[in-house]
Amino acid sequence: MRALVIDDAAKRRVAELKAYAEQHRYSMDDLKKLCEPNPGIPIPGDDPSFSMHMSRGFRIVYTQEYQEIGLCHHLSVSVDHTGNPKYPNFGAVMAIMELFGMGKDKDIIRAWPDKDTRSANVLSLVKEDNES
Repeated sequence: MRALVIDDAAKRRVAELKAYAEQHRYSMDDLKKLCEPNPGIPIPGDDPSFSMHMSRGFRIVYTQEYQEIGLCHHLSVSVDHTGNPKYPNFGAVMAIMELFGMGKDKDIIRAWPDKDTRSANVLSLVKEDNES
């Protein structure tokens, strides 16, 4: 199991991602476009304003998006791998959720594994925003 280290630099970067995501929320139309082969809008994971790297190979992508139920937080966590595909460990994902202000695992409305063949296996989580 890979340990996660959350230092002051990581906390500052999380604050930057959250602020950016709040100012650049994805609409339902944007989400539909992102499902197309050539969406015509930047893919969040390819945009450094929505993504960050943490210690020990963790990579995070964070967006705020309007889904059918309303405003949601979308967090994707992956770890790099070489020859041995792995998902991020549950404890690290929960710590990252809390770092982004998303609460605990009981607050998740949807979670799914997503195989990203380019570099890592991704665990994605969506949580409804109850504070808006």
